[in-house]
Amino acid sequence: MVTNEQQHEALESAVALFKDIYRETETWPKTQVFDLIMDIRRAAMTLSMNLTECKNLDWGAESAEFVKISQENLVELRRHLLLAQNNAALFADGIEGLLQQLNRLDGSLQGLAAN
Repeated sequence: MVTNEQQHEALESAVALFKDIYRETETWPKTQVFDLIMDIRRAAMTLSMNLTECKNLDWGAESAEFVKISQENLVELRRHLLLAQNNAALFADGIEGLLQQLNRLDGSLQGLAAN
């Protein structure tokens, strides 16, 4: 059974990641990377919104579906960050830290999905 603490931990991690992504992408050049920045921000926002919706529900099939969707959002966000990392000359060094946060959140989501 998923506890409120597990749900809260996953949501807090997603919100922290969302805030850190906004802070990090503020330092990135605005020319020629606008779409990538918007994709990264949108994926982070969608991830935290889906976990918020999950937390607002009693644990059951519907919240399990939001966890699954959140895991898909996390995969999308990871792809965007790795693409940005591959173009490291354009970006600040903060991507590695964001990917580490993403991996910790992934562990929380796997724990929620297992229950």
